[in-house]
Amino acid sequence: RAFADNVGFDGGDGEWVEEYAEICSSVGVRPACGIDLETFVALVDGETHAVCSATNSELEQILQKPPERSGGASSTGPEVLAAEQGHSADTTSLRDRGEIKRAVFVGLDADGDECLSH
Repeated sequence: RAFADNVGFDGGDGEWVEEYAEICSSVGVRPACGIDLETFVALVDGETHAVCSATNSELEQILQKPPERSGGASSTGPEVLAAEQGHSADTTSLRDRGEIKRAVFVGLDADGDECLSH
């Protein structure tokens, strides 16, 4: 939901459950399984669900926010990804759209299971 909130979703929790189920249905995944990186990329690029499309500027704004982690998972947010790819810890150095999308996905994957769930 954190991604949706950042690209204009302003509904409540009940509305989000319905929207998330619709998004998952449109891309052929079960809501309980979550959205993997490949599906996230297609959504962000507007290939499968226009509501989820995002510009580089919107993605970079998401990167500027602290990663949302739960359960004491190790930090593998945008800063770590940038360092692993030879960039500085400043995520603004990520210029390639593919890198930006991956960094956003990793930063939003709160439980580190490589899937975004509601």
